[in-house]
Amino acid sequence: MDIFFRTVPTASDLNVEFPAHATSVAQARRAVRAHLQDQGCGDDTCDTAVLLVSELFTNALRHTASATIVCAVRTDRDELRIEVQDEGRGADLVPGRAGSVEVDGRGLLMVDALSASWGVSADGRRHTVWCTVPNDPS
Repeated sequence: MDIFFRTVPTASDLNVEFPAHATSVAQARRAVRAHLQDQGCGDDTCDTAVLLVSELFTNALRHTASATIVCAVRTDRDELRIEVQDEGRGADLVPGRAGSVEVDGRGLLMVDALSASWGVSADGRRHTVWCTVPNDPS
């Protein structure tokens, strides 16, 4: 049995919804970077978080039929929790095994390598892929 919990959003949280279009990936990256810089996160933390958001958002675009995608970042003193939510109309996500000449299939492997933890949850209405990274202040 999976246990799901939600935290109450605070001023240190970001929660933005974008249309499910390719141009929204760059908008999500910019929003996350600006938010984390405002929160005093270091450059390495920002760069890692932006890369992870880009991968998770792109996966939601490519593998679901969602009209909108939500990007959320929960910031606390020691850790960031990044969540990308779609409308739950897609395939189950598992890290792929891309061949040496393939250009696709490495996104979740990268998420696994760069994050402290990651997972997938669904509540029947939304599908969320989340990951955590250490928060190293600047």
